Amino acid sequence: MADLRQARRVRIEVSDDEEGCRVFKEWRRRRQLAMRERIAAEREAARRSARTPIERLDPLIRELVEIGAEVDYLVSDRAREIGVILDARGGLSEMQDAYHELINWHNENARGLSRAWNGIGHWQA
Repeated sequence: MADLRQARRVRIEVSDDEEGCRVFKEWRRRRQLAMRERIAAEREAARRSARTPIERLDPLIRELVEIGAEVDYLVSDRAREIGVILDARGGLSEMQDAYHELINWHNENARGLSRAWNGIGHWQA
């Protein structure tokens, strides 16, 4: 009989440990998620503060900002045309300046612009 009581205690302790482990894992998952969200919000705030006001942007870059708000740069022929104009105007450095400004406006679409400009001048995606 004593062995049975001992076995029940062990099962209870094991199940308590499993519950504690589950609770800890859930707490850790939530903490990590909150941390990721906080970091993403801080990065977005930094990008927003680094943006040049829209009215002070070069007209071509302003047009790229507007294109990026509507469609992916890859499907826009005008985005590629603007890349050709920027390359003719100032070469790779002019294109890079425009690209870095657009990262602050449309970080998620910036990679599409890089691919759209692939092969213009010295630009390589």
